[in-house]
Amino acid sequence: MANVAVFDMNETMLSLASVKEMWDRHIPGAHREWFARLLHLSLVSNAIGAYVDFSRLGGAALAYVCEAHSYTAIDQARADLTGAMANLEAHPDVAAGLQRLKDQGWTLATLTNSTRAAAEGALASTDLARFFDMVLTVEAVERFKPDPAPYRMAAEALESPIESVWMVASHDWDLAGARRVGMQTAFVRRPNLPWAPIYDPPEVEVVDFGELAEQLLAT
Repeated sequence: MANVAVFDMNETMLSLASVKEMWDRHIPGAHREWFARLLHLSLVSNAIGAYVDFSRLGGAALAYVCEAHSYTAIDQARADLTGAMANLEAHPDVAAGLQRLKDQGWTLATLTNSTRAAAEGALASTDLARFFDMVLTVEAVERFKPDPAPYRMAAEALESPIESVWMVASHDWDLAGARRVGMQTAFVRRPNLPWAPIYDPPEVEVVDFGELAEQLLAT
């Protein structure tokens, strides 16, 4: 079986600590509300067939949260969010785990709801680009995960049977979408991102990328 894995980026590989800090300067504690609204907008986009890229959805989610809290410094908040998203840092365990997989001949790609420009920028600034054979984003199909189209696109781009491809993420809904189309799933349990019991469990569950590499190399 081919050793192929695709990786979510935000929260899975990249810490959103800078986004939390940004929101805490404006509306303390609103970072989760913003991210939930962002995902809500992406699902509505899928449902009504009206694709809007993730960066624009992020701005719309920000405006919604600010208005909901009667917060008027929207322009400054938007500028600060742009800066925070441009300066995401990788979780400290990521690079070593990816290196172990690359050393063993694995083919690695991203699969993110973010725009290609945002994905490439983040990979370059965190020095993670060197690990990836492909940078895949939902822009290619204009459907957001967990819609089936992005996962199928990834398998086709990687020229691999979909059932041989691993999807790695810290979001249960992302892995539920991947599993639905036949991918194998690996859940990286980041803090405050539990697994909802409504979903079938993943094939692999780990606490960090070191354990992820160990588990995948054992399959």
